[in-house]
Amino acid sequence: MKHLMTLMALVVAMTAGAQNVIYNPDIDGDNVIGVSDILQLLTLFGTEGDGTGVWSEIPNWTNSVETYSCSDTMAVVSNQEPKALIFYLYDSVLNDFATYMYENGANFFGFEYASFPENSYDIESMLSWPGWTNSPGAFVISADVPQVSGGYDSYGNGRVAHVFETVEITLDEPAWITVLVPQSLMVNSTSSYTHLNYDINGNQSACIGTEVSSTIASFLGCYTGPDFAHGHYRMYTSYSSPALNWPNVTGFIRGGIPSEGE
Repeated sequence: MKHLMTLMALVVAMTAGAQNVIYNPDIDGDNVIGVSDILQLLTLFGTEGDGTGVWSEIPNWTNSVETYSCSDTMAVVSNQEPKALIFYLYDSVLNDFATYMYENGANFFGFEYASFPENSYDIESMLSWPGWTNSPGAFVISADVPQVSGGYDSYGNGRVAHVFETVEITLDEPAWITVLVPQSLMVNSTSSYTHLNYDINGNQSACIGTEVSSTIASFLGCYTGPDFAHGHYRMYTSYSSPALNWPNVTGFIRGGIPSEGE
């Protein structure tokens, strides 16, 4: 309810005021421009912008010679290595994320606001939020997705074709865990996960299965931005089930067996 009321106030404020996004030098969000903010700024000294107003040390995928075509769901751009991406946000940046999504015409503002993706554009907008690479309260963990079965991952779980490997997540505060996987790493253009496996009780075998939303997983967002490998991505989430809405714990998550598609 707290997050829902905050979102309502946020929408009212943005509707009534100007729509310009203003640079906020308070990088750590403590309402004081201090040493940590200055140090963050100094890390950008001497770097060149890409014309978007965003500086990042993350590899700029848009510099690739080859351009990704959104018409080919299974294509992989040369010199790029697509991976599964596990996202989560802390409370300090929820409003920033929601603001970006609202101002860019998306319907999804974060599961914390009782909203959910309603189309492919919502997936694309989420991936395009600059905060994933420059906000202290936003996190992205990448995971390999084997294309052949055999051997074990770092946590002793079997490596299975098209199943993203086990990821360990340590939360300092509660957060929703959301997974996006490039379609190029799945069985075919229509294959998807129906379940994800996880554990928040210290068991790295991540053997508890949770069903993912088939509606949300049906959307394919085409991403061609600077921060992640280009491609079509599906989102996997337990929403509205709270299975992947974790408290401040250390948990493990890995992919489920994907469908064969059509």
